[in-house]
Amino acid sequence: MRDIPADELPSGLVRLDSAGRIIEANAVFQAWTGTISVVGRRLADFVDAVEPDRALDEGDILFLRNADGLRRPVLIEGIDQPGLVVVFDATRRQEVEDGLLETHALVRRTQIRLQLVIDASIAFAEATSEDALAELLVQTASRAYAAEESLVFLAGPDGVRPAAGTYPFGDLAYGELLALSGLSRGEVVKISGVDAAYEIAAPLGRAFTSAGVHAVIVAPIRHEAETLGAFACFFLHPRTFDEQASPLASALAGQAGQAVTSMRLQAALEHAATHDQTTGLPNRRFLEERLQAPSSGATTAIIFIDLDGFKRVNDGFGHAVGDLLLREVGERLRAAVRAEHVVARYGGDEFVVVAEVAGPLAASEMAERIRGRLEEPYKTARDVAISASIGVAMADSAPNGTDQLIRLADQAMYAAKGAGGNRVAASAV
Repeated sequence: MRDIPADELPSGLVRLDSAGRIIEANAVFQAWTGTISVVGRRLADFVDAVEPDRALDEGDILFLRNADGLRRPVLIEGIDQPGLVVVFDATRRQEVEDGLLETHALVRRTQIRLQLVIDASIAFAEATSEDALAELLVQTASRAYAAEESLVFLAGPDGVRPAAGTYPFGDLAYGELLALSGLSRGEVVKISGVDAAYEIAAPLGRAFTSAGVHAVIVAPIRHEAETLGAFACFFLHPRTFDEQASPLASALAGQAGQAVTSMRLQAALEHAATHDQTTGLPNRRFLEERLQAPSSGATTAIIFIDLDGFKRVNDGFGHAVGDLLLREVGERLRAAVRAEHVVARYGGDEFVVVAEVAGPLAASEMAERIRGRLEEPYKTARDVAISASIGVAMADSAPNGTDQLIRLADQAMYAAKGAGGNRVAASAV
């Protein structure tokens, strides 16, 4: 290469003999290999293919090994031919190709995740309960992030509860996990590595260590600034999160938040339609729509209650005090019977209790217990005597359903009121 300014060129130059051994090499090639002398060695000894088992094509990127273990992407012209071989630095081309591959992978991940969100939206809308929705969210989140464990928390009247999935942090109360900074602001929290967990809080770091967890992502389930719960994915392998991890978690949590809100609104509407607003008790519509004929062998008792003297409360103290008294009546009725019995406000100052009892004596004893509780002094109307006229109807079976028994109990109640009130009258089928 005496006639070529080889050492001034930016590329490697190598001359090969017929056996593919190096006869000469310029300084650039020597530097790229990190070898003092390459003469006498085969060029192939310094080159690795990207895919070793595939036949090389013209223009394929190869890797030139350096003595220190580094590999430089290169393009080689004439690698299999004796004579002068040119070795070009392909680092920039490799970076471009890697970027294109990463972009393609990102597009593919985006498509998959978008489909997950769409599928989740459809599935969430079809869920029949909050727990069923939580189970769907656990499955979707685990699949979306390839997480070994996932858990959904839902907030309700009694606080936050685990609704579906598994929780690996047995020694860390889930309330501490949900108290992570950022969740209350609606932000997705990502923690990668035990050290990062210890930086947040020592108990969290210890939980990571004892459970063998390497990473966590937690997303708050919210709707219109109201926090309804959260979901968390736990990784038992080292995991970092790409730039789409948080938007995906927010999208899934947002879909779940809309579904939970819809369920709760529907439940509230159904409750309002079948429950009395003043007392919170089931109403007449509930009795008509929900109660069926008793099962074979059961004895159903209907206890129909009408308050004596209630009009004097409304007239003397006003309807606001009357409503307070009705609520107190409802509380006393619930306290006087078992939890499985139905206590309903039938209308005005009329109440109905539906219960399965052992027989007529048990029904009469229940009615007398109710009568005694209702004639006790009331906090809301101390100067007014309130009592109850009570009618009881029962049957070992009711071929015409509960409606027939309610009418019979109503008739018995009028008999009790006609006899002076504050007493129990029975009518049997």
